[in-house]
Amino acid sequence: MLHPQILGRTCADCRCWIYDQRHKKILRRGQPVARPAGVSTPCASCPKENSADGTYFDRHVADFAWLIRRRHEAIATGGACFSATERTDPLLHRNLGVVEAVLHKLEIEQLLRHLHQLHAPSTPIFRRRR
Repeated sequence: MLHPQILGRTCADCRCWIYDQRHKKILRRGQPVARPAGVSTPCASCPKENSADGTYFDRHVADFAWLIRRRHEAIATGGACFSATERTDPLLHRNLGVVEAVLHKLEIEQLLRHLHQLHAPSTPIFRRRR
């Protein structure tokens, strides 16, 4: 959710191509730059954190997207979008609960980050005259 720019990029892509700090493929003369043999991938700075978690995420990104879409549909329709089977599916309910908890945590983290920025020491508005 916080890093949509990496959704279309797999760990295999990162092993093949070089990306900049904004997670965009580096181009030379309009062509992507291949990662030279032996040059390590930037897993430490990647939001996926490591190749094992990244591979799991890459395999399940469509499932995550489906769950988030179903959550939005459920909110928009007050749950009327669910079939009779979905209304009684405990696995779907659990997964939607996990999505809700993660999104709630992200909202709180963004709010705290915003509040910290508002209250962080910065250049004073009024300077004392000497």
